[in-house]
Formats: sequence, C-alpha cells, structure tokens
Amino acid sequence: MPKNITVADLKNTFEAFAGLPEEQLQFLIDRGEVVEYPQDSYLFQADLPANNMTFVLEGHFKVFIQQKGNNNFLAEINKGDITGILPYSRMESARANAIASEAGMALQFPRESMRELVAKFYELTEVLVHEMTGRIRTFTSIQAQNERMISLGKLSAGLAHELNNPTAAIARSAKVLNQKGSEALSMVAKIVALDDPMQYLEVADELLKNLKGKQKVHLGMLARQDKEDDWQDYFEDQDLPNCGELIEHLVSFDLDTDFLDDALGQVPQQAQEALIKFLEFELSRQELHGDIGAAAERISELVGSIKSFTHMDQAQDKTPAYLADGLDSTLKILEHKTRKQNIEIVRDYDTEMPRVPIRVGQVNQVFTNILDNAIDALQEVENPKIEIRSFVERGNAYVKIQDNGPGIPEDLAALIFDPFFTTKGVGEGTGMGLEISRRIIEQHNGKLSLDSTANPTSFSICIPITS
Repeated sequence: MPKNITVADLKNTFEAFAGLPEEQLQFLIDRGEVVEYPQDSYLFQADLPANNMTFVLEGHFKVFIQQKGNNNFLAEINKGDITGILPYSRMESARANAIASEAGMALQFPRESMRELVAKFYELTEVLVHEMTGRIRTFTSIQAQNERMISLGKLSAGLAHELNNPTAAIARSAKVLNQKGSEALSMVAKIVALDDPMQYLEVADELLKNLKGKQKVHLGMLARQDKEDDWQDYFEDQDLPNCGELIEHLVSFDLDTDFLDDALGQVPQQAQEALIKFLEFELSRQELHGDIGAAAERISELVGSIKSFTHMDQAQDKTPAYLADGLDSTLKILEHKTRKQNIEIVRDYDTEMPRVPIRVGQVNQVFTNILDNAIDALQEVENPKIEIRSFVERGNAYVKIQDNGPGIPEDLAALIFDPFFTTKGVGEGTGMGLEISRRIIEQHNGKLSLDSTANPTSFSICIPITS
C-alpha cells in the first residue's frame, strides 16, 4: 500500500512549497491520492486523458514521443518535479509517454478539485502556475529542438537521395572511361600497324575538328529510333557491321551520315574499322566527360542550395535577403519528394520585391515546414499542384503557399498552430512544426496565418520589409 505523506514531506521534496501555508498543502494531500509506480510502468500515456496534476515524490521517469513508429527520448522527470495538468490548463490528453526507469511514487491531484484550489488558495495557485509554466517552457524548448532534429533528418535524407544519383553517375562514367582507355591502346596499335598510319591519323584529326563543340541532344523515342535505323542501314551499306555502340553515340550527338562520308572515302577498307573504333572511342569519351561534368555541376548546385538554405556562411543576425532565393533553395532540397509524387510547382514571384531583413536559416525552416506539409497532403491527390506567390503590399513582403489537397477540416483549423497538435497519423508528426514556424515569423515582427482551409489550402507569411 502507498505510504501516507505529510505536509513536511511536500515541503522537503518541492522547494517551491517551502513558504506556503500548511493548510494549503494539506488540501493537496486530502484531495489527492498517492500512487506507486513499479519499474517499467507508465506515469502517463500518449493520447489518454490528462486528469491529474502530478507531484513526483520518488523515482525516475523517462519521457518518449512516438515518431514514425519509433519511441524517441524527449526528457526526464525526477523526484521534485511537477507535471500533468495545471491551473487554467486546456490540456485534455498527454502527447507523450512517461515510463518509470526505476520504481517511483507520486501524489495525483484530480482535475475535479482544481477549481476549488484556484478559488480558495491564491498562494498555492500562483506557485503551481509558475512551476508548471516553467516546466512547459522547458518541455517546449526540448520539443522544439527535437523538431529541428527531425527537419535536419528530412534534410539529410533528401540530400543523400539527391547526391546519390550524380555520385553514382560519376563512378559509373569513370569506370567506363577506364575501360575505354584500354580499348584505345588496342585501337592505336591497329592504326600503327597499317601502311602510312600518319595518313589515317590526319583523317581522324579532321573528324575531331568536326566534333568540336558538339553537345548531346535529347530526342523523343520515335525520332531516336528513326535515326538509329538510318545509321544501321548506312553501316550495312558500307559493309561495317557491329557498330551498335557507335550508333548510340552518333544519335546522342545528332550527327548525320554526311559526317562520315568524306572520312571513310579517304581510307581503304582495311583502315575503316580502325577509324570507326577511333570515332566510337572519341564520342564515348566526350559523352562520358559531359556526364561527369553534369553530375559534378549537380552536386555543386546541391551544395550551394544547402549553403543557401542553412545560411551557414552568415551570422544568425538578421540579414537582407531575397525571399525567392530561400523558396528556391527549399524546393531544391525537397525536389526528391515533389518529383516522386509528380507534383507541379508553380512559381509566381514578384521580381521587384526588395531584400527583406530576416534570419535566413530560420525563415527557410518555415518554408520547409509549410511546403513539406503541403507535399504530404498531396499524396493521394490526382494532378497535385503547389502554387507559390510572393508580392509586396503596404510595406510588407508576402509569401502565399497553397496546395490542391483535401484541405483542413474547419473544426481543426483553429488548432493547427497549437503546440503538439497535428493532423497527421500517430507517429507521423510532432505537432510542433507550425507552432515553431509561427513563433519564428512573430520574432520577425510578422504574421503566419492560414488563409483557406478548403481546396486550395493556403498559408500566408507576412514580414515587414524594413526592420
């Protein structure tokens, strides 16, 4: 059975109670219930009703929040801590799980006695509000940090996904280029073995000049097939079979048969095969070189987007910046998700909008939270679309982001900026993204609002152009 506790026990355990009248603390004891918590038992559970103010007398509890099926550690509750509901609290249910890592004991004060406490005992109410407000502030700060780590995780996952393709392309092209180098040595040996090899090298050099500056083109499937058939017929007429790989390169650079007529006409039949192999190597080299260059440029773009997104090269003070740059950097980071869902992105930026004084990394986090929510809302939508518009009005810079998803139910619209509220499934959201976003914009003396809950759902960001 739980032991009986005294006013002295409360004063010794909770420093804030040291100066309170004894009859007020006795009220807590008389109306409350002492409950024992064995190891691994729950002090409170997520989504279950929050009906008590809890005074931890003994033990140690760890708080976890469920995210994407995982229980992520959030905070600790120890002897002398106060948790649960508080005077004037609107909390209806817990948002996390608190599990006893060692056996403990707590005084549970019921919600139904809270009104009487507030009416009769001003000093105790003031202490409890102060203690619980501090506790909520700490918990919110921890959860905000957790939300930033989640955003960082999304950012890292997106960056890894985007970097994988160009780095794989570079590795693949380098491997093929190495193989082609070996083939080139064999080809040179064949040319040197011919009578008057310098004559053939001069013809090859002329081909190189004709190739200079050629760029790969992207042809439709039917157009490409037609050109491949033309080249196949050409080589068969020239009695040069097995030119399939060369044909792929010739079509990629959109070359026609006239390109080879003069060259092949200048060399005897026994030299034509070597000349074809030379051309195949050179076109392959140029194509691989272009692929490597494009992949490296893509990596450079991604690094530049990350740098712009996080604003790592600037201090965290407000800096004049173009909002369009932040939006584009954010879209680049989230591109793997929009591309996967085939989402149409419509940009309508005010090209005359001046720089706005902002903490760039923080505002980009706001863009990320809103755009990521919009992307998630479009998972089951046919012809998904996100429209982004920026404009200036009455000395303020505005960004409006809207999607053609299913919208937000009207009864939930008033709650979406509340801490820990989320419309996503269990473990899919923390309920902190929009609350943090709202506070970031307010710290910029601006406003984040939900303009439309229906289809299209629209969010508006307003930031003063001058500090």
